[in-house]
Amino acid sequence: MIRVELDATIKRPAEEVFDRLTNLEDYSKWMSKSGVFQKSSRTSPGPVRKGTTYRDHGRSGTFVGEISDFEKPTRVAFRETLRWGGLRVMEVRPAYSLQAEDGSTRLHHVHEGQLYGVFKLAQPAVAMIARRERKRTIDALKKSFGSSPSAN
Repeated sequence: MIRVELDATIKRPAEEVFDRLTNLEDYSKWMSKSGVFQKSSRTSPGPVRKGTTYRDHGRSGTFVGEISDFEKPTRVAFRETLRWGGLRVMEVRPAYSLQAEDGSTRLHHVHEGQLYGVFKLAQPAVAMIARRERKRTIDALKKSFGSSPSAN
């Protein structure tokens, strides 16, 4: 099991931060394509809510995902699975807790991941990549609001 936890303060109201995290199509506007991520696309119609499905396209393949928790503006979580040739490679579960704090948002991010089968052998390398990518995500989120990057 891979687990990454990060905390950050973003100088914007929690509702704005929550809206940015749940606007899947806009990720490519604020996330650079220099890391694993390339773009997201929603695959279910209607408003974004628990159960909304999407695809995260990246360098290692396409993760098929779903919003697994949605409590505006305090909590959102995702569950994504990567398959190669029909084989389940990994599942990741990024989650965000948001707390309003004097016009800013205190963000707590927990990312859990699990590799399956022979892919478990790559867990130490994937854990390093996950830590780097999660920090890069939080830094990009902060920067998109004009805050200095560097999560706590």
